[in-house]
Amino acid sequence: MHATVALACMERGKHVYVEKPLTRTPWEARLLQQAAVKYKVATQMGNQGYSHEAIRVAAEMIWSGAIGDVTEVHCSVQPAATRRA
Repeated sequence: MHATVALACMERGKHVYVEKPLTRTPWEARLLQQAAVKYKVATQMGNQGYSHEAIRVAAEMIWSGAIGDVTEVHCSVQPAATRRA
């Protein structure tokens, strides 16, 4: 459904932000990329986890230098199936 709705919005000149899963197939992904160019709209795919306030606070701490110079970052995401409630 995400690709179908995103395409309908782009055809109307709307910029879109789509949560994962963006598409079901590579064909749908290519179709959306071509539509973004054709309709001259900005598009972005993300996931809700990076929309949380804690991510922004962490970024601001890094940007302000509060933890010193950051030279390397390691990031991992635990698969949903293994998360504990």
